[in-house]
Amino acid sequence: MSKTFLEVSGHCVCGRISYVSQQSGPVLPIFYCHCKDCQESHSSPYTSVFMSKETTTKWKNFQELSSFNRRGKNERLFCQTCHVQMASWLNKGTKKAMFGLFQSSIEHCPLKQQPIMHIFTSEATVDIPDDGLKRRP
Repeated sequence: MSKTFLEVSGHCVCGRISYVSQQSGPVLPIFYCHCKDCQESHSSPYTSVFMSKETTTKWKNFQELSSFNRRGKNERLFCQTCHVQMASWLNKGTKKAMFGLFQSSIEHCPLKQQPIMHIFTSEATVDIPDDGLKRRP
């Protein structure tokens, strides 16, 4: 039996850069990321992302994304026009390459967006509420 994929799409503020991500399942799993990169890049104690395999993510105007890689763990991608961050490119150049797409960029999502886990909790700068979600250091 083959999986059914649904399209989650989004774009930057000016609309120059957009993506379509093929997702399966009854919900779109959302991760609350507490890594230092997210804190500094978003001026926030954490940000919310969903993961999309590199092979199932299609971009419009990908060549017009700028990137920055401060710690070597992920490459931040942002629009050259409006400067909005679109994604973190994780494990670039490997079979496990994926994008951590920022939840705030979603325009269309036929799946329920459901938080499932706090990640990089060892880098958290504020107390994480006891919300029942799993935690990964």
